[in-house]
Amino acid sequence: MTGKRGEARLGFRLTAAGEPVGQGAKTLILSGLRAYEPEALQGLVERYAGWKAAYLAGI
Repeated sequence: MTGKRGEARLGFRLTAAGEPVGQGAKTLILSGLRAYEPEALQGLVERYAGWKAAYLAGI
């Protein structure tokens, strides 16, 4: 699997004061993909959760 390419699509919606104001999507081209490693991914998930918690605490 090393070196494979892939594509991911990220859909999103924008809101202001709880009301929808727009939506869109971004297509990402991924390259250099490697085999799935659960331990490595779990570390990424934990870091993201930490960033999210810190951001939400500051709102």
